[in-house]
This record gives sequence, structure tokens and C-alpha cells, in this order.
Amino acid sequence: EEFNVGNPVTRQTADYWNATGTNRFFKAASGTNNDGTSYVILGREFENALVLANFGSHAGWAYIGTDQVTYPLNGNYQQLQPDNTLGPVIHSISLGFGEGAILIKSSVAQSPRQPDNIRFAQQ
Repeated sequence: EEFNVGNPVTRQTADYWNATGTNRFFKAASGTNNDGTSYVILGREFENALVLANFGSHAGWAYIGTDQVTYPLNGNYQQLQPDNTLGPVIHSISLGFGEGAILIKSSVAQSPRQPDNIRFAQQ
């Protein structure tokens, strides 16, 4: 079973290119890490989810996950895990360089149920 994130939400605040009234991604946060490198967290809002990604000025695989930035969420969310289950309700998330997250609004989140039609072959 998959989660339906819904349609992209049209936002009245500025998108990444400073246009209003679009459903494109937006700059959720930006700043400077402790080591002097810069970061920007981009987001895209959907009816049932928020997708975030941390981009920064590092280059190379060795830096993925470094310089974590904590981003406060405006509401209750549950992170969609790689196995299609949901994590606990969170109010903020820490993302390292190159990391992203799919956050399901907890008001619409329902864990996918296990299929009931799986049958194992008898040996």
C-alpha cells in the first residue's frame, strides 16, 4: 500500500524564485553551519504531506548526513520510513547535508495495513 500525498498545495508565500501563488518548491530555511558552510532547506507542500531536502555547499559523498540542521515543523507530522511505515509524531526534524524526508500530516496518516491475501505455497 502506498501513501497518497495528494496534490501540490498552492502557497501564497514566495516560492524559491520569489513568485507567489504557485505550487512549486520553496525555501523553508537557510543559514550558515558551524563550520562556515551554507545550507538551504527546500520544501514542497502537498495536501497530505510535506517534502523537505537539505542542500548545502559541500561537495562529495563523504559529506552526506553531516552538518545537521533542525527544522521546526508547523504541525504534527510522521516521517515516512523506507519500509513504508510511519515514525512517531514529530514537531521538528534534523536533516544533514544531502538528506531529505517525506513527512505525512499526522491528521491524515494511517499506517498501511498488511496484505491479507498472501498465501504461502505448501511444501
